Formats: sequence, C-alpha cells, structure tokens
Amino acid sequence: MPSRTKTNAANRAAWVFVILGAVTLGAVATVAQMGRTVPNALRKTSAPAPVIQQEVPKTVVETPKAETVKVFRPSFGEQFTTESHVSEVPRGVDPHVFAVNDYISQIKAVPQEARVKSVVVKDGVAEIDFTAALRHGYGTEDEQMLVEGVCRVMGQFKDVTHVRFLLEGQPVDTLGGADLRQPLAVTR
Repeated sequence: MPSRTKTNAANRAAWVFVILGAVTLGAVATVAQMGRTVPNALRKTSAPAPVIQQEVPKTVVETPKAETVKVFRPSFGEQFTTESHVSEVPRGVDPHVFAVNDYISQIKAVPQEARVKSVVVKDGVAEIDFTAALRHGYGTEDEQMLVEGVCRVMGQFKDVTHVRFLLEGQPVDTLGGADLRQPLAVTR
C-alpha cells in the first residue's frame, strides 16, 4: 500500500507541472500574438486622419526673480568713498545680512571671523548684530570705513533710515573713537 500512495502523489505532482507548463506556454503565446497584431484603429489607411486642433490655454509660470542688492567696496583716496555693483543674493539669505557681510569682508582691518549674525528692522532702525570678533582695535580711517560704509550699505534699503550696531546682541556704545550710543542715519 505505501508504494501505491507514493505513486498517486507522484502522478498528481506530474499533472500539476504539466498543467502549469501548459498555462505558461499559452500565456506566452498570447502575449507574443498580441505584440504582432495591430488594432484597426491604429492601422494606416490611405487617407490621412483629420487633424483636430484644440486651443490649449497658455499658462505663464513666472519664476521668481533672484533678489539683488548693491554690494560696496571701500576706497580711501583723499577721502573715504565706496564703489558699488549689483550682486545676486543667495536664496534663503537675508539681503541686509548679505550686503553688510560682503562689505565688511572687503575691509582688511576687520577680522575674517567678524560677521553679521542678523539684521532686525523696526520703525526704520536696523539693528545689526555682529559677532564679537568685530570688537577689534581700529585706526581712525578703518573705523570710518567700517561705520560710514555700513551706513552707506544700509542706505540702499528703503525700510532702513538708521543703523544701530550690536555685538552678540548687546548695544555698542563706541567702536574705537566712533560714538554709537544713538542710531546713525544711513547715507543714500
């Protein structure tokens, strides 16, 4: 008896493989046949198909223009002056911060670590918060270049009428010989 059960199980397994093989072969043949037949709607006819033109509404997508600011370069001849050109502000960067950081990076007496951390404008007064590295010994020309130049840079912004210097969030009373106790008027 045990051999008869094994034989029936083997026969059933063989039939399962035969049926699976036949189904697979039929599916492959059907897919191959479908690939060779072209539906009537896609067959070429002797007359060209009519061209249907539809008005497609035009959508104009305006890409936001990159913000630009004037960036200044200090110049000291007989007197202090600046030269400027327009520069694109990197995305995500405050234009006030970008313009002042660009300016102070041009002054050789300002340490490279000195940067603007933030600019907050309230009622026309721009509070410019610098890193502590800005507190440095400056000569008269250097402090003039720094203070007057920052006032000139901030003068390009219509929302700013005065500038207040901060170091690490604290008001600055003096910078070298420059009196900074009161907000300074911008230069336009």
